[in-house]
Amino acid sequence: MQLSCHGKVPNTFSSQADFVEAIASLCEANRDEVTGIALSYCGELDPSTGMVFNGGSYGFNTGTNLKQAIVERCSVPVEIESDGNCAALAEVRRGNLRGHDDSVTLVLGTGVACSIVLGDKLWHGSHFFSGAVSFAATDLRADFGWGNVCAAACGANGLTGIYERLAGVERGSVGGFALFELVGKGDELAQRALDEFCGNVARLVANLQLVLDVPAFAIGGGVSAQPALREGILRAVERVWESQPMHVAHVPMPEVVFCALGNDSNLIGAACHFVESAADLIA
Repeated sequence: MQLSCHGKVPNTFSSQADFVEAIASLCEANRDEVTGIALSYCGELDPSTGMVFNGGSYGFNTGTNLKQAIVERCSVPVEIESDGNCAALAEVRRGNLRGHDDSVTLVLGTGVACSIVLGDKLWHGSHFFSGAVSFAATDLRADFGWGNVCAAACGANGLTGIYERLAGVERGSVGGFALFELVGKGDELAQRALDEFCGNVARLVANLQLVLDVPAFAIGGGVSAQPALREGILRAVERVWESQPMHVAHVPMPEVVFCALGNDSNLIGAACHFVESAADLIA
């Protein structure tokens, strides 16, 4: 599970054919070394068949069998899994969740990828939408809307959005790195924004723990590499568990760790899934 090289392909795809052709070009360039393709994908799908129910950022894949399309074009075994599940599998197999049969991984990105592992296996749900907490309401007393979902409260853009609201500046005018620079300089509004965001994440952890009762959560995503955010989340989780409702219910507090494999977790998890799913095809 060591990555021998990295690369990027410009996101200029306008159709599934463009998307598959980009994968095929990588396969052809490394034909002598390729025994299969392991794909981490940003949407809800059935990993056993390759049918994509929600294409995510690549809407043209919705309602299609992406696995079959790549197999037909590249003529090698293909395995596909959602990006959040790949990140979780990487942490369970190679990262900070090793030793836990049950766990939850939260990846804080544009939205919130939530992956559940029960009995050492990914839990996909009856319709493969398990863990789609990006669309879960944060205020149960209000109607659903894009401002009332976990993606807005706990996604990385939500953090900068809180600061922009507090500072009264234009939406999208402050980047994540700039915000953490302000936190490092002791900016009061930036610290308030970080505290509010960490509280949102902690309450999400608590809600999931009340349903799933797992021993450990892992938190990932690019923003999770920031020490100030890590410290803030851990403090916020402790505050939530000190609240009266949690005390009265004697809710066990899970261990909260941070993903060890960083931005490589999706790729390593995809490889783990491939090895576990297609070993008989490449033996």
